Amino acid sequence: MKNEIKEIMRNILKVEISDDSNRQNIDVWDSFNHLDILVNIEKKYGISFSPEEMAEINSYEDIYRIVKSKTDEQ
Repeated sequence: MKNEIKEIMRNILKVEISDDSNRQNIDVWDSFNHLDILVNIEKKYGISFSPEEMAEINSYEDIYRIVKSKTDEQ
């Protein structure tokens, strides 16, 4: 799952993604790309992010943590 999420992010942001990647250290991670990342992850895993979750996500680790919790519930 970690590599799949990183691949989605890498394909959208066109930069290498590490466990430390976040909106502050990736200049191209703007609001448009943020939504694109989350929509693609929703499609990939068959999950939905709430508006609150979308607003709180600021890093790769945030995305991984939420996706993991949602997929563990299924």
